[in-house]
Amino acid sequence: MNSYGSLPDGTVGLVYAEPFSDAVIEGLHGQVYEALGLDADDVPESVREQVQGALSRENLALHLPYLRSNGGHRITVTVDGRDHTVDVQLTLSDARTSLRQGRFDQRDPDKHVERRGFGTRENFSGQPSGTYRTVQVPWTGSWPITAPTPVRAVDGSVTVSLTHNQASDATTVTQAVQTTSAQRSNEPSDPVEFTTRWRVRVDAPAVTAPPAAPATAPVPDTWGQPVSHGPTTIWFPRHLTTADPAPGSLPAPAAPADLPLYGVDTVIDPGRCTSTSTRRSTPTSMPSPPGRSRTSSPSRCCAARCRCRSTAVSIRR
Repeated sequence: MNSYGSLPDGTVGLVYAEPFSDAVIEGLHGQVYEALGLDADDVPESVREQVQGALSRENLALHLPYLRSNGGHRITVTVDGRDHTVDVQLTLSDARTSLRQGRFDQRDPDKHVERRGFGTRENFSGQPSGTYRTVQVPWTGSWPITAPTPVRAVDGSVTVSLTHNQASDATTVTQAVQTTSAQRSNEPSDPVEFTTRWRVRVDAPAVTAPPAAPATAPVPDTWGQPVSHGPTTIWFPRHLTTADPAPGSLPAPAAPADLPLYGVDTVIDPGRCTSTSTRRSTPTSMPSPPGRSRTSSPSRCCAARCRCRSTAVSIRR
């Protein structure tokens, strides 16, 4: 727990991060304005609305795995008619017991960490049908001209069409499937306070290539210096906030095959996973032999190598 959030690896885990305070939000917005070369005290209203909407308290909580990843959370801000990409990254340091909830009391109700995910898929299909009958009544007339003129007669025709709709109907079928996944810790949780450190960069490459070996420090790139705008509080299950038990005091861990029920805990570096999957599924242009036209064909479908950490439902016999 002491090293939680110290590296930009995108891992969040089964914890609850409280919403960032107003001081943290305002400080982050000012940091973004300075990275864009603007005066934080005199920001155009259009730019201020874009930053406040993209980096609101709700959006930061929703994109927390991306904020914690190596590539950061990317937004687009338009300044003077030009689009700029802004990457925001969050790391944590100085873990300490949070006193916002007061000191622990046996009379306090237990607080449990729970996380849920929802997914919905809907299919629509419709087919119209109908029958109708049409009756046409044509009429043709000719009017002779007796006067000595070049025109001897005037011909005309009229057609009346009558359509009767006998039946008309439409059938629509809708199928909706909603999936809910939940992870819950049955043990009490404790609040831990961290110092937030934010880094911002502008107009950087889409994906920062991770190092070949596991990262031990942030990768040197175009990120600005980390700036702290205040603390944040994260709730951890109690087994992560208390000292490890004495060796041999706990039963042996259960084998994975004993209870093969697993759930995905964290996808490491989700931004890189998404970008790699999209890039590999995008059609690519293949060079054509001499004398032949150049064609475009889809690239070979390859599964992106996305690392994830899974947790077992039961870890003890």
